[in-house]
Order: sequence, then C-alpha cells, then structure tokens
Amino acid sequence: MSNTYQKLAQFDPKYDCVETTPRVKYLILSEARSGSTMLSSALQASGIAGVPMEYFHPDAASCLPQPITEKVVVQYITDLESRRTTPNGIFGIKLQLQQFKRFFVRDNRLTGYGARYLRSFDKCIILNRKDRLAQAISFVEAKKRGMWNSEKKIDERAYSSSFTTRETELVLYRLLAATKTKRTWENLSNSLKINSYHTDYEMLVDDWPTQIKLIMGHLGLRPLSYPEPTTVKLAADDHHDAKIAFLSEIGIESNFRTR
Repeated sequence: MSNTYQKLAQFDPKYDCVETTPRVKYLILSEARSGSTMLSSALQASGIAGVPMEYFHPDAASCLPQPITEKVVVQYITDLESRRTTPNGIFGIKLQLQQFKRFFVRDNRLTGYGARYLRSFDKCIILNRKDRLAQAISFVEAKKRGMWNSEKKIDERAYSSSFTTRETELVLYRLLAATKTKRTWENLSNSLKINSYHTDYEMLVDDWPTQIKLIMGHLGLRPLSYPEPTTVKLAADDHHDAKIAFLSEIGIESNFRTR
C-alpha cells in the first residue's frame, strides 16, 4: 500500500461506517469552485447523509489497479458502498465532469456500465455557480496558491491584481468548461431520469439555512438540527478587481459592482 493511498481520505478507515446496504444513493454533480466542498463536507458532518467525497478524484484513481477496467470500477464501487454508507442507509458521492469521463466515458460515449451505475442513484444535486467569471478566476487563484478550500477566512483580493498570459488563457478555458459542465449534468440527469435538485454557489452563500434544509429534504432527511458549512467563502468581493483586470487583459472595459 503506497503512502499516497494511506493519506487519501477516500481510503482512510477513520471515515468508514458500519457496513450497511444503501437504501438511498445520491450524487453531487458539480464543477470546481462551485461550493461543492462546502456542501459535501457539511452533509458528511451531519452524520446521516453518507460520506460524499470525491471518490473518483485523480489521486484516488491513481491508487486503483491499472488500467481502470469495468471490473476495477465495479469492485471499487462495491467496496465504497459497503463502507461509506451511514447507518440510516444513505450513500453519496461528489463527482466532477472530468472525473466522470475518466471512469465512465470511452471514445466520447457513456459506457454501458457507466449508464447502469448512474441509473442506480435515486437522487442528485446539481450545483453550479451563476457568476462563472468569478468561478474561473477562483480556479486560477486556487491553482496558483495550491489552496482549494479553507476553514479560515481569507480575502482573495490580495491574490487577484493581475494575470499572466497563461493565466488569462486558463480563465477563458475554465469559463467554457463551467458552461459545458452545467449543460452536460442537466442533460445527463434528464436522460437518465434521476430525481434532481438544482442549486448554486450564490444561493448556498447567501441563504445557507434554507438551502441545506431543502437539500436534506430532497434526500429524505429531516434532522432536528442542520449542519453549518465547515469551509468558508474565500473571496470577500467576488473577485471584483480580478474581473476588471481580466477583462482589461482581453480588451474589454467594464465596471462591476461588488455583490
């Protein structure tokens, strides 16, 4: 067993539950910098909503037998469901589009076992971010600092004053990726007829109590108290200065107001 394997939360026994068969399975379908860690960590902290981690993250995939065949995926999934289902029978996964493609898409087509697995889920939460420019800039800043989430309040304005040519190109790429991801998740959930709840980063940040209550209700959960987010919003101003710097870099003048 590698050191990487031992360090990954996806494989750490301390997050395991008493072996239980799932009665409700759900997906969090998201894209980077959309608030998915804020949501998934709070659901996990509730103790009754499964342990919805990124089980198909590249780091986790690298620890599996290679190449990643249908047999490998099915065995991995079976193992996950047996040890990461909370005692009340809830199992959850957080999934991003590139992770989904690596495991379940071959030659630009959804594999048969991928379709069967996705259909086995009862519910999904589709999480987007309305302000896709802020989302793209947040991705570049997180990549630059190596900090993808935090439990401490940090004002990202200090990191967002200018962009290199490469960073400008990456912001453009992430803008397109976020738009494509939203469309793909919506089309997929509709085609597979998965019962979906749609929310976004802005609603989570602006009205967490209402959103977490609706989300847990969607999962059939009515706890006596609802979990608070375990991570915080990093940008105090939705990347106001960074947006202006980016638009200036690509030849567009604009005047954003801070939310």
